[in-house]
Amino acid sequence: SAFVTNNKTLTAEYNNPAFLLIDDRVDKFSKIERLLNDCVKNDRDLIIFAHDFSSEVIRMLALNHYKGIIRTVPIAVEGIGSGKGEFIKDIAALVGANKASEGIYYWGTCKHIVVSNVSTIITVEETNNPEFNERLDRIKALIDNETDETTKAFYQKKLAKLAGKLCTIKVGGFTPAERKERYDRVEDAVCATRAALEEG
Repeated sequence: SAFVTNNKTLTAEYNNPAFLLIDDRVDKFSKIERLLNDCVKNDRDLIIFAHDFSSEVIRMLALNHYKGIIRTVPIAVEGIGSGKGEFIKDIAALVGANKASEGIYYWGTCKHIVVSNVSTIITVEETNNPEFNERLDRIKALIDNETDETTKAFYQKKLAKLAGKLCTIKVGGFTPAERKERYDRVEDAVCATRAALEEG
């Protein structure tokens, strides 16, 4: 709640933020302080992905956010073991972050990001970033060569998260009854499509 920017939806929302991605746990504030100062100088909001954060780091980030020194939000990545590192690399490729040092990726951006306590939605412009396309090709190759259905499903879900597209469907009508009827039709169509995709 300390990093919420939209009190109505209880989410942190940013346009064109910078990214800091760390393939490790951030246990000391000094580990990221220099990069935070760099963002302050460039007047950029900052999204931080890492394996996890110590309470000291969360407290210092929240204090800086509250004082208006730098608007930021820390996000602990999903996965276990090496899966967390792969997730960091996926996001770095998606937002175009550069490798600053071993296990640390910095800068890059996205069009918009919405962070809640259960999900993170990153919206990027259409990109021909070769590193991102390379990662997509790598995941597709893993899917093609995988024989275990559970592992294959994991890679397919991973690919869908990275390459998936979102859209907004606006439904209207002249009367409340007409709007409701049209809304129900669209909702049924979306649910049927989703079920068809999930079941192949």
